[in-house]
Amino acid sequence: MYNSNWYFGSIIAAWVTFGTININSSWAWRIPPMLQGAVAIIQISLIWLVPESPRYLINKDRYEEALEILKYYHGEGVMTDFVAVEYLEIKETLALEKEYGNRGWAELFRTPGNRKRALICYIQGVFSQWSGNGLISYYLVPVLETIGITSSSEQAGLNGGLQIWNYIVAVWAAFHIDRIGRRPMALGSTGAMIVIFTLWTVFSARYADTHDPGMGTGVLVMIFLFYTAFNCGWQGLVIAYPVEILPYEIRAKGLQLTFFGISTNVINQYVNPVGIQNIGWRFYIGIPLEEIAKLFDGKDANVGGGAVTDHAKTGNTEADVEYTEHEHYWKDHKRPFNQTFPGHDMDDRAWEICKGYAE
Repeated sequence: MYNSNWYFGSIIAAWVTFGTININSSWAWRIPPMLQGAVAIIQISLIWLVPESPRYLINKDRYEEALEILKYYHGEGVMTDFVAVEYLEIKETLALEKEYGNRGWAELFRTPGNRKRALICYIQGVFSQWSGNGLISYYLVPVLETIGITSSSEQAGLNGGLQIWNYIVAVWAAFHIDRIGRRPMALGSTGAMIVIFTLWTVFSARYADTHDPGMGTGVLVMIFLFYTAFNCGWQGLVIAYPVEILPYEIRAKGLQLTFFGISTNVINQYVNPVGIQNIGWRFYIGIPLEEIAKLFDGKDANVGGGAVTDHAKTGNTEADVEYTEHEHYWKDHKRPFNQTFPGHDMDDRAWEICKGYAE
């Protein structure tokens, strides 16, 4: 439930923003972060009331306190067989880990089992940010604009509705993960996300070509379905799974690997808006290697073909005139630059120019 409850906060944030978006003053953006700060202050104030982990207490030789916490939360205040077994299991496991374990960072990679755990922890964090969800989590507005939804109120309303739906699905998944299983949920979720993201891209491309409202509606449906799949397998497990597979002595270090993987979202935050703004739906499937140069060199990049830059032209007036004529000719006839051109439907001069650019 820990990471699934992220959506509880996102619902509040989304609908507060929806309520303040039409305020004609700086308070339109000041109120949401002020409320977030207030919640953080409440959290810091109340954290002192949270009981210590029994594992931490046993590790610090505070056995009676640990047993009392286990009795209160797992035995309804009385000493039961379950509480006794749990207490002894925790105590003996920690003793073995102290005897044979090395608490340094090297312990994460000392044994094959720990190396596998470390890899899983890191991949969990990376995948939670690089599975397509980053587009909506951080840049829903540009995505909606690619399908013609430009009203701020409509965008904010859709965001609020999406967060409510996400919370419902994430909580459902958290309560059913033990019945269905971790691996089936994660693998099923990933497979569904691939299919849905593919359809999302297709609908976006069709909308860009036809401006068919039905294609735009299809994109919205895919966004909701995509997050349904994501929340079933990844929203809760991204933190819960590493915690479950890590022994106590390396649990904190392993979680740091997960959070390090999550921190790769900084690339998402800087790259996604540039990609969506410049190539729209094509960003969902990547860009050619040649065009990556434009992200670094801008208009000075040496890129030819349909993405040619000013710097890549020859500088020869006659050749540039031929390039311009060629460009307009094929735009008028709606033919792609890299098509294999048949020679019988154009004159020899046009054929030679087009053949050069096709190659």
